Amino acid sequence: MMKQEFEELAGYEVSDTNYYNIIEPMYMATNLDKRVFVKTLDKKFFALKPLDTIVKEMKKLAKTANATCIWNDDLRDEMLRLANEYTTRKYGETYKCRVFEKINCKAGGCYVPDYLDIYNRKSYNTIEKIEF
Repeated sequence: MMKQEFEELAGYEVSDTNYYNIIEPMYMATNLDKRVFVKTLDKKFFALKPLDTIVKEMKKLAKTANATCIWNDDLRDEMLRLANEYTTRKYGETYKCRVFEKINCKAGGCYVPDYLDIYNRKSYNTIEKIEF
């Protein structure tokens, strides 16, 4: 069974690492029908977050930064981690997308994220803009 077929049967995405290092070897070691095998796995352990959930988490971080007027390295790193996961899964590793962060100054001198530009490193064309 291929990864894509597994994901279609399971109804959720899994990481390449989990599929090739855990799921596929387990499947090959059993005599179960693929549909039965898929049902035996714990979705909570293997399922990746849906892309819209990742966007919601990024927006929640931006909202927290806006409400508290705190935009520190920890929040920024978490935002970029989520954004990199989002772009890698949505556009693929071979597309080499990066996230560019714009920060606007609010009244009172507080800097918070306004939006993220996802762009192609080679052409610098914006592929997607996520507003906060």
